[in-house]
Amino acid sequence: MRASADLPADLRAIPRSAGDARAHVLEPGMWVLRLPLPYQAPSSVNAYLLALDDGYALVDCGTSLDPAWEALVQGLAHAGAAPADIRLLICTHLHADHAGLAATVAARTGCEVVRGLGPDTVDDVLRDPVTPLERRRASGVRAGVPHEEVDRWVDTHLADDVWHERVRPDRLLVGEDVVRTAVGAWRVVPARGHSPSQIGLFDPERRRLLCADLAYPIDEPFLEYGWTLDPYAEHLASLDRALALHPALLLPGHGRPVEDAAERLLDARRRALGLRDRIAAALGDGPRSAFEVVRALLGDDPGTNRGQSLLSIALCVLEHLEREGAAAASDGDDGVRRFRAAA
Repeated sequence: MRASADLPADLRAIPRSAGDARAHVLEPGMWVLRLPLPYQAPSSVNAYLLALDDGYALVDCGTSLDPAWEALVQGLAHAGAAPADIRLLICTHLHADHAGLAATVAARTGCEVVRGLGPDTVDDVLRDPVTPLERRRASGVRAGVPHEEVDRWVDTHLADDVWHERVRPDRLLVGEDVVRTAVGAWRVVPARGHSPSQIGLFDPERRRLLCADLAYPIDEPFLEYGWTLDPYAEHLASLDRALALHPALLLPGHGRPVEDAAERLLDARRRALGLRDRIAAALGDGPRSAFEVVRALLGDDPGTNRGQSLLSIALCVLEHLEREGAAAASDGDDGVRRFRAAA
């Protein structure tokens, strides 16, 4: 793990306190815990506490970075619970801000751990340390990152938050599995795109959808490149799947509950389509590498954190455009893959 001072400014950890943890009751037996994150943004992540007949199920658990465990204990205490009450930990996906603490929670509580079917990844293939560094460097150079900049793009991470122990699940959840609690029978909804193992949980009786990181009012939704065939198409399909459920309430991984669920999901879909159009337009007369597309989108933004995310997003969208015949790609003599809009 690097010292924070060694990281670019927008990747450095922000000091947080366990006292920053909050808990808000959604209904008797159901709480949202707002757990602090040592990032500039987002500054917190939502974990959901659902009563069981004996104890609680915890949906997500936050980062492993200090004061992670103490903050979780504090959040549980606000809800009148303690770590020993956790019987089940459900990871909506494996990004560090949602599941970094999962191995610690499992070890200290003895709870069962479940997650969605899919690869064990914490970031896109260019940044996940499970990929050897030399291979990440080669992938970055092929995406057009200059040799002298490549380590800044493939070997630095937000708050250096990728080095936690990866949890071993007791079970994998697939679509239509049901998690039964005292506050609803929650059906598993595949929600890939943002992460290849992301799931949502839907309560059909009250039409509530725990939607993880599926839908936010942002123009650049993160897509995790390199582990599945077409993360961009998966993201759109996940939004359509969520819309078909007709949820009345969204319970997201960050931020407040959303009562206008359909509009939030439709807005997220519009923004995803707009992102495709922006990336297609950034090809210009081409050919351009994914890195050149990112630089065009960043404008004056130096973009270490945003740029890293955009590189993963751009590669997902560009390969989607190629797959649907709207773009063509070829490798140059310099080993860089460049895309051109189809005639």
